[in-house]
Amino acid sequence: MALAALRPFASWRARPRGSIRKLGASLWQALLAAVLVVAMVAVVAGILIRQRASTLAATQAEAEGLAHALAGEAGQALAAVDRAVAAASAQVDALDAADPAHLRTALRSLRLQESLANLVANQPPATSVALLAADGHLVSTSRIWPAPLSDAWHRPLFLALRARHGSAPAIELPPPPAAGRGARSIYLARRVEDRGGHLLAIATGALSLPYFQSFYRAVAQRGQSVVAVYRTDGTLLFCYPRRAQAPLARWSQMPRLATGSPWFAAVAAGGGAFEQSGPGQPTRIMAVQPVAAYPVVVEVGFSEPVALAAWRRQAIFAGIAFAIAVLGVGVLLRNLLGQFRRLEHRTLELGRTAAALSASEARLAEKSALLETTLEQMDQGIMMIDAGRRVGLCSQRARDLLELPAALMEGRPLFDEVLQYQVAHQEFVSADVPMQSLLRRGGYLDKPHAYERQRPNGMVIEVRTVPLPGGGAVRTYTDITARRAAEARLRFFAHHDELTRLANRMLLHRELNARAAVVMEEGAHGR
Repeated sequence: MALAALRPFASWRARPRGSIRKLGASLWQALLAAVLVVAMVAVVAGILIRQRASTLAATQAEAEGLAHALAGEAGQALAAVDRAVAAASAQVDALDAADPAHLRTALRSLRLQESLANLVANQPPATSVALLAADGHLVSTSRIWPAPLSDAWHRPLFLALRARHGSAPAIELPPPPAAGRGARSIYLARRVEDRGGHLLAIATGALSLPYFQSFYRAVAQRGQSVVAVYRTDGTLLFCYPRRAQAPLARWSQMPRLATGSPWFAAVAAGGGAFEQSGPGQPTRIMAVQPVAAYPVVVEVGFSEPVALAAWRRQAIFAGIAFAIAVLGVGVLLRNLLGQFRRLEHRTLELGRTAAALSASEARLAEKSALLETTLEQMDQGIMMIDAGRRVGLCSQRARDLLELPAALMEGRPLFDEVLQYQVAHQEFVSADVPMQSLLRRGGYLDKPHAYERQRPNGMVIEVRTVPLPGGGAVRTYTDITARRAAEARLRFFAHHDELTRLANRMLLHRELNARAAVVMEEGAHGR
């Protein structure tokens, strides 16, 4: 039985040493192929991970820029309402506050109501101005005379202003009426005090919510994007697209953010971005920007899946291209191994060996052509720079985008020689001086870097650099001219009519306010 157990080992020892060496060589070749595939997977995965992070960073920067712009627009609208409120307060100050009866009669007068109506006519987009007495009763409004019997002593806006001193404004969005008729408005209010700091009245101005809706509809064109306006305490004032919610009857039911939301930290920091997710909801990249001088915050959110849609398509394409490349390399290695075995068994057949080598080289050229075709079909231009700053690969798409001559690139030039050619042809003249200095040095090749620039022919390209392990880098060039033109068109139609291309009411109001401010300043200086 012991001899029977040793027979397999004896048969193994009896095998020819050549067969053992062949088996060992095959194992080493298989291991080398596996290491090569793993390295290729790591490089492609690293590039895709960096591109994903870069895409999310660009989306965050876009959200922050849009929030900043919308906060400026909201600030201008609230400032117009505030000017009407200040003018109404000034008219109350001009009355005789020493006699309460005389003051109350003057507040209810037709003359004061007509003055308030003129204030609304001269301060668009304010829709109304009203005065509340110190006891919370409505005494005058620009909408109608005499003012209807109404009181606001239970409203948080009146309670907050009655309990504090100073000229800080308060913002409020009342619940919709039970009948749901009429457009809702955001109210801005300030205290009107006598010289002793006692409350005389409260001046309020209204800004209709359709103003925000018409403006934000023009800018919230990106898929699953959201634009919202909050009070600094987290109370929602306006949201586009409108959120579905139950009818509200009391101020205590107004939607408010949870206390632990990162929204408050971003607002306290003066604006910023954060990620927000919830059960059954896609992750959103949110950016907030407080409105200067008012307790109002503008929020812009982009859906992360929508922001990563283009990157996801690129990842799928890269995965398919990588699979084809691995398949081609595997087939190539398999064919090469077959060639080596045939060469070993056919050492005497030199003629047939030469023909077999020619066939192998032809297949190798075919696989290389397949890989090159796959590379050239990509929408992005690709340039690979080795550790010695020599251009090892430059796709035809990259040559076309940068208008590089074939005679220069076919010789595998140094990257510095390519930069010298671009500088000689005024490639970077549209950039500012610091950017020109950076571009003349080739930008950053040792760390991830992305920037946009305009070529002399007017094309806008996006340049991304991804360093490679061991030195060198991969640089991609993307034509984003159409995207930038679309963004410019979006900004244009936010202030112009799409059919006539004439300035709309929003731009007209802004220009009129700007001109009026200039005239008032010149008049104040005696010009």
